[in-house]
Amino acid sequence: MIIESGSSLPGPRSRSAGRVRPAVLLGVLLALLLQPLLLSPAAAVEDDPFPPRLRVVAEPVTSFVQPGGTAMITITVWGQARDPIDGVLRVSRPSGWQVTPAEQPFQVPTHGTPVPVEYTVQVTPPADADFGRETLKITARSTDSEAPVKAATEAAVAVSWPAGTTAEASSVHPPGGASFVAGNAIDGDVSTFWNDATVAAYPDELTVITPEPIKISGVGIVTHSAGWISDFTVQTSTDGETWSTRATVKGNSALDREVPFRRAVTASQVRIVVTGNAPSSFGEFTRLIELTPLGG
Repeated sequence: MIIESGSSLPGPRSRSAGRVRPAVLLGVLLALLLQPLLLSPAAAVEDDPFPPRLRVVAEPVTSFVQPGGTAMITITVWGQARDPIDGVLRVSRPSGWQVTPAEQPFQVPTHGTPVPVEYTVQVTPPADADFGRETLKITARSTDSEAPVKAATEAAVAVSWPAGTTAEASSVHPPGGASFVAGNAIDGDVSTFWNDATVAAYPDELTVITPEPIKISGVGIVTHSAGWISDFTVQTSTDGETWSTRATVKGNSALDREVPFRRAVTASQVRIVVTGNAPSSFGEFTRLIELTPLGG
């Protein structure tokens, strides 16, 4: 039989056309084995047992300070990497405020183990700062151009009552290793609180007296997890004799909240009248950690 050029082979012959010769297969395998092994940057990072990590924590989460006063914030930078992490720590500065230092270098001496390093920042609002809260943004960023890493968090600073402000309460729980006086509710310290002396008996009252009339548009309250304040009214006065109700709250379950008035008012006394608290195994008392003014 004569097969013309360009003709296809008959059936049985055509089935062998797709076979790879042993010599060709061996050459391909050798080429693959001998070429250099390359890893992409992403793969290299995933395979690194100590990829760079940062975490930032600010304490306290909320600070309370008088106008022109100073709040201290502790910032902890947690880092983990194969080698020490160098970077820059930055804290945002509200308009007119001082933050010292607003920017500073940091180094976390990690060698594969998570390591915390603490830094302190001083925050000072102006003497005429408006009452209320300002949020500070805190950022830690490494200076490693090949493996940069960043972490961020926030802290709040509440501008509270002016210097010379005092507080009075309808009753004060007898000290039992701790003090529960009315002044605890305006001292800017979240570890202290006012505790009344009348279990499950209402109303309970706390009155804040400023040295000069101030303009406010509401109040902020921080209450206790061991039986938070649920029902209350907020009243203001210019003489301590005539009182006006500015806000009424029922069924509150927030430990930290703001209570705005319908409009800003000028007052020299602010009073919170508590008519209900959440039940607690520690007794149904009024426990107020902080009462702060909101700007007018």
